[in-house]
Amino acid sequence: MVLTIPRLSTHNKKEKKMNDIFESVVDVGSGFILAVLIQLLIFPLFDLHPSIFDSMGIALIFTVVSMTRSALWRRYFRKRRT
Repeated sequence: MVLTIPRLSTHNKKEKKMNDIFESVVDVGSGFILAVLIQLLIFPLFDLHPSIFDSMGIALIFTVVSMTRSALWRRYFRKRRT
């Protein structure tokens, strides 16, 4: 038999929502920065030399695609649960 102890939370719904938004911004923002840095390091190995602005544009496209993909999968799995 496994006993579980319910978590006591001092956060209200608004604080939880703000924490979720903050975590999403940090996640997406760090991914964007990492994507630009990786492009600056990796692209020259393939003889590609985009400007920093081109790299940021490419990273932005992939970021939007990634966020859309995540949202669609989240909706799919939420619908499956119900």
